[in-house]
Amino acid sequence: MQLTPKVLECMHFNDQSSSEDKRTVVNYEFDLYLDGRHKINIDGIEYPDTDHCLIFRKPGQIISGTGHYNMYILTLDFSGTVCEESNIFRPVSGKLQPACDFQELDSVPSVFCPYHFEELRELMEKLSECSYPNVVDSSRQKQYIKEFILLVLLDATRFQRTDENSNDENCHVKKACNYISGNFTKDITVKSIAAHLHITENHLIKLFKKELDQTPNRYILELRLVYARYLLLHSDEPIQRIAYSCGFNTPSYFTKRFLQRFGMLPIRVVKDKKINGTGIQKDFSKKEK
Repeated sequence: MQLTPKVLECMHFNDQSSSEDKRTVVNYEFDLYLDGRHKINIDGIEYPDTDHCLIFRKPGQIISGTGHYNMYILTLDFSGTVCEESNIFRPVSGKLQPACDFQELDSVPSVFCPYHFEELRELMEKLSECSYPNVVDSSRQKQYIKEFILLVLLDATRFQRTDENSNDENCHVKKACNYISGNFTKDITVKSIAAHLHITENHLIKLFKKELDQTPNRYILELRLVYARYLLLHSDEPIQRIAYSCGFNTPSYFTKRFLQRFGMLPIRVVKDKKINGTGIQKDFSKKEK
């Protein structure tokens, strides 16, 4: 897997279509739907009214759709094996891109409403400006795609752990998750989160356990670890600096928690990245010795 996926295409797409034939997804696709009336079918599951949603598709999936498409199209190569130029519209058939071992992609839902929708839209706009019909600035393109993937992973994590019910208790949890998403790299506490929501610490903890089956501190820790792992893979920053920038008070505590979560030490990710171009360990049940 490439540490930074190659952008095969990124463009704004606006079209009125009454029907669309089924096709097999060849590469990894991220589409950000802005507005319009449309329906998407992915592997036999229909997703209606996908305004302000992110659509994620993997190679091999069977898809179709109908309606008005006003969206940004982003097609990526995580394998480093695709030869198409960035000005070629995504193919309707052909050799499938090999599945990558970037495990975090498995957590991204096929369709969901991202919390950072406006930020993702701005990144898509910048990506399209330097990617289509020809690559204008490869360094800017790489930076934008890193930021895009990180936001998608963070929002996918938040989405998977929040309920879509609109009761008052759930609203408190959603607001807390939103606040944490924007501040988890800082020195935030359960007390500061509760104060932000104007509720007690005990009530906040109770709501988190009820809605997400975990504590606020566990939720913060997960975001910090996912972000830290992404930085280890996609930057040359020292491990100590990454630990502090992700909100950990000491590098030793960061190392301990990272090992518990991913089954490997941070230094192992860095070494594997330098040797193999990847820091992904397929078997996370194995602990670092």
